[in-house]
Amino acid sequence: MGNWGRGKHIFAAVDAIRDLLFLRLSLETSVPPRLAVALLQEFGPDWSRAGVGALLEAGIPAPAASRLADPTGWDQAELLLKQCQERGFGYMTLEDPRYPKALARCDDPPVVLYWRGQEPVVPAKTIAIVGTRKCTPYGRRMTRSIVQDLAGLNPLIVSGMALGIDIAAHMAALDAGLLTWGIFAHGLDRIYPPSHKPEALRILDAGGTLLAEFPPGVPSRPYHFPRRNRIVAGLADAVLVVETKLEGGSLITAGLTLSYHREVFALPGPVDRAESAGCNFLIRENSAALISSGRDLAESMDWVPRRNRKEQAELFGPSVLLAALENQLPKSLEDLRPVLIWLAREGPQHQEAIAAKTLWSPQFLASRLLEAELRGWLFVRAGGYAEAVLPSEMRSH
Repeated sequence: MGNWGRGKHIFAAVDAIRDLLFLRLSLETSVPPRLAVALLQEFGPDWSRAGVGALLEAGIPAPAASRLADPTGWDQAELLLKQCQERGFGYMTLEDPRYPKALARCDDPPVVLYWRGQEPVVPAKTIAIVGTRKCTPYGRRMTRSIVQDLAGLNPLIVSGMALGIDIAAHMAALDAGLLTWGIFAHGLDRIYPPSHKPEALRILDAGGTLLAEFPPGVPSRPYHFPRRNRIVAGLADAVLVVETKLEGGSLITAGLTLSYHREVFALPGPVDRAESAGCNFLIRENSAALISSGRDLAESMDWVPRRNRKEQAELFGPSVLLAALENQLPKSLEDLRPVLIWLAREGPQHQEAIAAKTLWSPQFLASRLLEAELRGWLFVRAGGYAEAVLPSEMRSH
């Protein structure tokens, strides 16, 4: 028994040293995440055995390499550990079995993930909702509507705690009784923007979690936000972009999501509104699937139980849809009538098959399918499969 007890103390000491190695590396925020991961892959958790020369060869910038090789860095890491313990901040290193698996699968995960609140355990369904800070009433309204649609599926809602769509998504999740996680672009010892402190406390009170890759004491910087965005994308099964300008940071999040081989959805908006230009661009470029409701998203993710799909097929099946296509299709979609009837009879088809059938150019086909989507007669699923559907106003009964 005595030997076993001493062994446990030895293992605990080894674990503490390994944690300090990760914490120390996370303190060097100037090291890009990919380089930090590459350093761990080359030298293992005990990267400190590498000298300055080896660090430089691994691509670590010279100033950072010098600081990492400085023995005083151990004091800083121990101080950070003490600060986390005193303030109730948890942390997970990349080798921790609790570390979110979806995030670990990315090629640039944080070497340490700091958290405050409930210990982060990723549930079966996770959606990230992002968008512009200067959102419109339409964007806020649709964010709330989509989250309410999803409430019965109990997904985790992830976002970045920013003004606009981010905070609207967090609050919509709480109002719907869902868990939500807020991802910071700074340390957990502060809230940015400061006006969101009540919302952050509400997230914590509801059993949610606040996370960051930056240690306590690190302020927000403009170049921190893209790093925050990749965590938002990396934690989620899919990302929904509600509103964004063409130069918006949400397009960065969408690009990161695609690079992680996850689904991207976008809410279409008025073509004359800058706040929707980025979403319309993603849809036009086939970088995001168009959705108009939470149900659209749930179906595309295969989250809707099959019995619900069967019920929907019985209510709005081929006969009802074919009759509507024959009698109620708008004149502006007249050229698409044969295509939509074919889809209604044969089921979803890939856009390449539609192009082969119509002999239309890819550009013209994309523009026609987009109009059909915007008018509610078409739904493009993940992977580029198009399905003829009834517009929502015809399904209200």
